[in-house]
Amino acid sequence: MPFAIVYLVRGNPAYDTKGKQTMLYRADQVGINIPREYLAEYLNGVRGGQFIRVNGYINAKGETEDLTLRFGIHYGNLKDRDIKFVQSCLNGERALTINVKHCVWVPTALLATIGNAATSSNAVHATLTFQQELAGVMANITVQTAIDLFDTTTFTNRKAKDRTAVELSYSLPSTHPAAIQALQSLLDGFLNPAPVTAEYDKEGKSLYSLDTTKRWYLRDVLVVDKRVTKPAAYQFKASAIATAVKDAIRRNLLTSKYRQIILTDGQFDSVVTAGQAILCDGMTEEFYMALPETLKQVHAVEVA
Repeated sequence: MPFAIVYLVRGNPAYDTKGKQTMLYRADQVGINIPREYLAEYLNGVRGGQFIRVNGYINAKGETEDLTLRFGIHYGNLKDRDIKFVQSCLNGERALTINVKHCVWVPTALLATIGNAATSSNAVHATLTFQQELAGVMANITVQTAIDLFDTTTFTNRKAKDRTAVELSYSLPSTHPAAIQALQSLLDGFLNPAPVTAEYDKEGKSLYSLDTTKRWYLRDVLVVDKRVTKPAAYQFKASAIATAVKDAIRRNLLTSKYRQIILTDGQFDSVVTAGQAILCDGMTEEFYMALPETLKQVHAVEVA
């Protein structure tokens, strides 16, 4: 199946770093306008399990990414497999090494005594990175030591004037008490899910609308590959250790790769599947279809 990457105007013309206007094209210059009913009819004909490509998608973090997705995936099947995965870790049938990296706030006065946790049964080896003033100059400090994963006095997600921002990285086995606690929390969430608050209307296969937002979404898709083409601006965000461990385990689960893509609001450049490219004008929110080969030609003009 042919894939294509194209950069389309979402609103106003774009300019490069030198102030020169780039050659960008609107959706109506590249594709043929189609009603939303036709889009639903078209997706109904796409075989479940087929790969589709979403180019230039702006996610909730502000990143721009190119995604390869599996189409027509049932969330319930993913959840059932993840329940078995988590249960196998809890009962010792599966050994999992959990790699964790996150930010915390540490009382500045305690930075020099963190290594005292080496005698704790809950301790793991960790790398701490932070900035500290030395002789009037801010210096980047890296410390390798043992930390107690249940020490909520030293490691917190709450900012205060007497606390220092620290980046933590460490690994722990699935038999560690903090891992068992996180696995059990994940299992409880699967078995006792929170009530559904948003009622989506199904417009077609993997195609949904939400009346409260007036948006259309591509759902029931699984991320197979993700490539960030434009990173989001870095923001320090602290997490409690318990939350960070659970998030790290969640990255091993199939349900973490289940996604929904906003098709309106100018959130993407193109969706390519079954030999057709789907475009959406970010201002009119009208859909268009084009051949991937046409998009390749547009891209060739832009980079020439």
